[in-house]
Amino acid sequence: MYLSDIVSYIGSLLSASDDVLDLSIPSDGDSYEFYYEGGPKMLEDRCIFDECTDDIKTALLEFYFSPQGLEVNFNWDVNVEFSKLAAKNGSLVEQRAERFFPKNFADAWGTYFLHMAYFGSSDKYERELARLIEISPEDGRDGLFVGSWFSQSDLVQRTLMREFCKWADDSSFGGATGEMQALRNFIGKWKRTIPGFTKSECGVRLMRAAGAELQC
Repeated sequence: MYLSDIVSYIGSLLSASDDVLDLSIPSDGDSYEFYYEGGPKMLEDRCIFDECTDDIKTALLEFYFSPQGLEVNFNWDVNVEFSKLAAKNGSLVEQRAERFFPKNFADAWGTYFLHMAYFGSSDKYERELARLIEISPEDGRDGLFVGSWFSQSDLVQRTLMREFCKWADDSSFGGATGEMQALRNFIGKWKRTIPGFTKSECGVRLMRAAGAELQC
């Protein structure tokens, strides 16, 4: 797909969404930023690309995992939807995605941090995803949160819990990075999916950090 086709296609998906409001679609060929209110949230199962065919998802992911994909900034919300697509359907472009990341890509964290959601697409990457969570900088965890959200790996979930406990001990936790909302979303997920979470030492610490209203 050409970039113009991708822009047009994303515009059609957003236009068809019932909860996308005040949509502004790029039209001058120089800007690719979409502006809108609503739509899926970062840590939400739903993605704007869910109903696409595998062929379309493959074409979108091939663009996302390319040098051109690194250069184009659609806007934060659309970039996050690509990140979720990588976490949910990254296996469609496995070989391309594995070649995409340079050997020491962690040294260029700011360039690849949303693409890192890809490591949540298969349990075979669970150790890599867990390792990246452990070394992640405070302002570069969004893609890892997305990957962890869709990962089925117990190792990944336990690692993220442990790291959240460490991060929450910092007096600055929950400031400008949005990590408090991420923690609250994960607490809701872990309550549903991990037996005994609310009674575990880590679970109690995290619920306390996130707000007394979450304790049960």
